[in-house]
Amino acid sequence: MMDQDMMIVQGQRLLRRGYTTGTTAAGATKRALLSIAESLGDVRHEPRYKDFVKESEGEKKQYRAEVISIRTIKGITVSVELDDCLLTQTKDGLPCAKATTIKESGDDPDVTHGAAVSSCVFFDHDALSEPRESKEELQAAERGKHAPASMKPRSYWYGVNLRDFSFEELELDEAAGLRGDFGIVGIVGGRGVGLVTQKGLAPRKGHSAINPVPRQMLMQEVVGVLAQSEQLLELLRHTPMRIEISVADGEEIAKKTFNPKLGIVGGISILGTSGIVEPMSEKALVDTIRTELEQFCALKGSKPLLICPGNYGQAFAKERLRLDLEKSVKISNYIGDSLDYIVFLGLKEILLVGHAGKLLKLGASVMNTHSSYADARQEVMASHAAICGASRDTLGRIMEAISIEEMLDALLAEDEEIFAHTMRSIGKAMKKSIDHRTKERTRVEFIVFTNSHGTVLQSDGAQELLERLWEDFGVQS
Repeated sequence: MMDQDMMIVQGQRLLRRGYTTGTTAAGATKRALLSIAESLGDVRHEPRYKDFVKESEGEKKQYRAEVISIRTIKGITVSVELDDCLLTQTKDGLPCAKATTIKESGDDPDVTHGAAVSSCVFFDHDALSEPRESKEELQAAERGKHAPASMKPRSYWYGVNLRDFSFEELELDEAAGLRGDFGIVGIVGGRGVGLVTQKGLAPRKGHSAINPVPRQMLMQEVVGVLAQSEQLLELLRHTPMRIEISVADGEEIAKKTFNPKLGIVGGISILGTSGIVEPMSEKALVDTIRTELEQFCALKGSKPLLICPGNYGQAFAKERLRLDLEKSVKISNYIGDSLDYIVFLGLKEILLVGHAGKLLKLGASVMNTHSSYADARQEVMASHAAICGASRDTLGRIMEAISIEEMLDALLAEDEEIFAHTMRSIGKAMKKSIDHRTKERTRVEFIVFTNSHGTVLQSDGAQELLERLWEDFGVQS
């Protein structure tokens, strides 16, 4: 039975929370290190089990598995499912253990649900002499969107005070200089964990795509086990510990994520800001949009940015406007949240390209354009058409229409001049709503289209900004 803390009421339904890849990796690390501590003789691990029911190909499977308790950053304790744990030795006779845990996403449609995340914990006298990737290798990864086979990610290094169990992230040279009551721990990604090839992300360029909060969670579990084992403390005092996180089929899973676009190659990211996955989480989508905006800011600085709500906008931008989608940010329905973060980052010029079915809602200050929040398309079109002289019959047809195409057809059928005046009137309302949201700190121009009518509306400065984007993208106007 699911813990009460892992349930949440969303809308009119009771949904299950899940836990992040970071929490999953922390569970694997804790179990592997407990196995090593137990082998050293001064810790006894009492396994805890839980009954699971999972559905596969329409059939429900019941089974019992060991679970590892992890207290997340959010303060919720979760039971991470253990798949396997194997204790071995390195070639130098030092202890080594690899544990594998299973990612649980609850009722969130997460592509990493069910992924097997492993943590291999071992001790290595030569850990601090890890190879560095060459400049040529990194450039090849950036160009080809894949990492050369010879390219190895850098580790994240931590110094652990073995008296009070505090820890601090350090550069490699700083870690190598630690002496006395300090231990050294390195965290790196293995097979199925992506390599960061571009700047602008929280995981550093040239390192594994393991975000800061998951690394913090890993280290908290490490020091928690260290506090139980004098033998483990003594071993760490003289020999660096390495933690290698890997994900089965991670490279294939990553193709379904934003990673390739963000310059993360070879696998998924180990993520999590709270350790918990909220079901049907808007936050996860907004966080991804923010990451892309941060990366653009780091790479392009003051240059204009193209943003598109969805696939229609991106396709139109590519085919009709000849813009490079690799240099745009897809913001989904979260126009208001995206504009807020754009202002926060200090980006000064934005071109918003999108389908009229979404963007005309901005004329009513609807900044989340998902239909479950608000529609207002008919109301926006009808009210502005009325102001511009449309007949009562046309207004009725607009209010009864089920698509934006039908609304535009109804308006065009009456009078092309009224149509043009209506579009200009809606454009002014959209501009007013956008400027109110951004407090006019960012210049936002827009181009609005439909599949059958092409461009139906654009702001006064949109063409000038489009031409500057062409220059940036290397397109002939």
